[in-house]
Amino acid sequence: MAKIFQAALVLMTATVLVWCKYYDESHVNGYHFHVYFFSGVQRNTQEALAFRDAIQQQIYKGNLRNCILKAVNTGPFGPHMVANYETCCNKSSIAEALSFFMINHGNLTVLFHPLTRYERLDHTGREMFLGPRIPIDTNVLSDDLQDYLDMCTTTEQVKVYPTSVATNGNPGGNSRKAAPKQPLS
Repeated sequence: MAKIFQAALVLMTATVLVWCKYYDESHVNGYHFHVYFFSGVQRNTQEALAFRDAIQQQIYKGNLRNCILKAVNTGPFGPHMVANYETCCNKSSIAEALSFFMINHGNLTVLFHPLTRYERLDHTGREMFLGPRIPIDTNVLSDDLQDYLDMCTTTEQVKVYPTSVATNGNPGGNSRKAAPKQPLS
């Protein structure tokens, strides 16, 4: 019995050491919230854009300080296989942001993940979904970004889009390649 306990203790210690090797909070540069929607479904698109407006208002009011709302992708973009938009938040705003998204995401799915140099792991082993899980295309993700990290900072002006939207702004309709983002009309 003592040998079984010893073996279990060694296994648990090894598991913790492996886990600690991959998790170091000091290397989390920020967090992404990807709000998913189906651009061909008008009600879902309207809900997504109304939620986007609410996020923008929280940023303007200072409630989501140090968060940046990015452009709307009306079709698949990068690893995201459905229409989406991203909010990038640094570490100082994560408590407020996570609370806001958890309470207000409604019927929308939100992919939440940390930003480290390990992009694939961030999207597949460190991620959390609010709402139903939606698959992502991991083939376009890097195992190690090295110095090409998203630091959740920008001087780019954020454009606020109207709540009406075309059904699909992505010409191919199913391309997962990183194509230029298109404003909604």
